[in-house]
Amino acid sequence: MKPLLQVDDLSLSINGTTILKSLSFALSAGKTLGLVGESGSGKSLTALAIMRLLPAGAELSGNLTFGGEDLLAKNDAEMCAVRGLKISMAFQEPMTALNPVQTIGAQVAEVFVKHQRLNTVQACERAAAVLERVGLPNKDFPLGRYPFELSGGQRQRVVIAIAVALGPQLLIADEPTTALDVTTEAKILALLKQLCVEDQISLLFVSHDLAAVARLADKIAIMKAGEIVETGDTVGVFDNMRHPYSLALREASLIGSRRVAADEQAAALQGSSERRRREAVLQVDNVTRDYTLPRARFFKRPAVFRAVDKVTFTLAAGESVGIVGESGSGKSTLVRAVLGLEPLQSGSVSVAGSRFWPAKQRDQLPLRKEIQAVFQDPYGSFNPRHTVARVVAEPLYLIDASMAGLKRHARVVAALENVGLTASDCDKYPHEFSGGQRQRIAIARALVVAPSIVILDEATSALDVSVRAQVLALLADLSSQLGISYLFVSHDLDVMRAVTDRILIMKAGRVVEQGATAQVFATPRHPYTVSLLAAKPSLRDEIEKRRKMERVHAN
Repeated sequence: MKPLLQVDDLSLSINGTTILKSLSFALSAGKTLGLVGESGSGKSLTALAIMRLLPAGAELSGNLTFGGEDLLAKNDAEMCAVRGLKISMAFQEPMTALNPVQTIGAQVAEVFVKHQRLNTVQACERAAAVLERVGLPNKDFPLGRYPFELSGGQRQRVVIAIAVALGPQLLIADEPTTALDVTTEAKILALLKQLCVEDQISLLFVSHDLAAVARLADKIAIMKAGEIVETGDTVGVFDNMRHPYSLALREASLIGSRRVAADEQAAALQGSSERRRREAVLQVDNVTRDYTLPRARFFKRPAVFRAVDKVTFTLAAGESVGIVGESGSGKSTLVRAVLGLEPLQSGSVSVAGSRFWPAKQRDQLPLRKEIQAVFQDPYGSFNPRHTVARVVAEPLYLIDASMAGLKRHARVVAALENVGLTASDCDKYPHEFSGGQRQRIAIARALVVAPSIVILDEATSALDVSVRAQVLALLADLSSQLGISYLFVSHDLDVMRAVTDRILIMKAGRVVEQGATAQVFATPRHPYTVSLLAAKPSLRDEIEKRRKMERVHAN
């Protein structure tokens, strides 16, 4: 039986530069192929090449057949008849893929209007049915909602609804779970698997998350620098990895599993004893943050939504504390409160033994240098028109304007060198760096005022596994060298297990469980913590499940 998708010796060049080099793989009907690699490996361009959605100056060579049809021989009009109907794609960032000024109903209905010539009423009926199928029933998620009114996971479901609306034979999912929290990620993976089984859809799953690939994929292809360096059945590839790049990816993916539970518990208990003897550099006491909702009726008092409900914790010198929770749990609101960016209804925040909130702005300013932040998307927090030197120096302009000239430049260079960059990077611009390098620049900006506390809000969630490992190793080195305390906010449980001493689990604005990281992971007490840990794909667990399935099928 011939494969549904056959790729043989496929190469791609753009304006004379070779991007993809002699790729060969096959995907059978109803099966899933995991395409794995870091940023720049060529995996997304491979997906776009299959869709024939390439930039000007692109040249494809080799063989690319789908259902026996030569896709390279088709013109644009003929490919338009293939896209959506036979091959569809769900993109990584749903807020970019969706039109922000169109309702979700209109965007799903458009597929039926364009391809099946349905009228508006018919198209909306079909759109409602498709959205319900992906877990967005019309009674809870009306067609008139806009993308900004949905969570990240809900927006991803809309993107998937558009992709599967016409019942394609092949679905290409490009990093569909990146930056989603663990339970939402598990739901999206389960949804993709369900749709593929029910409709016998073939899935090309593009991801840098080896655990997610192991959960879904029947076969796997690992890419590096535009080439496939390893391919085969999923269990076979993981059991017999030979290429150094594949081995490095696997090692980086096991970052949270390398700590031995018994040793970690002992270290955590010892660390707790030491921390109790140290003065807290951050003290958060009974912090509460409320938001006033729009009035339901003109004369009715507006309702209040409590985003953070009486949260208390401390952070000691040199300690790393993690805050974990799903989207909407209140963790980001808590961080903004700690940074003094959100007014509080009750409670207090103290930094280095001094009241930070509530306090007047002039009293806060001397403490600002003690607490800095690194955010999820460094490119979004940089001014693209500023050089790296100006970006890194920004806190100095705001907090210590007296520092200028050579002294300020020396401080910037020292901060860059601390994160593994050099003085020659000062005159470059953010767009000239990779994602991991930009995150290093963001860390340098946080370090330039010599803070005692750095808050990292999903600072590694969008990074490749090996880059993530490098950034985490850098943070550990900086903590040991400079005595920095970290407050990690993340949905990545592997990261939390690897780098934090203590962990707080948040749900609906409250801390439902906290304790030494190893203890919480080994013996979770709250049902919500149990569900979080169960939802996270573990590479070792997923491979073991596949081995058991293969043994069952063999017998």
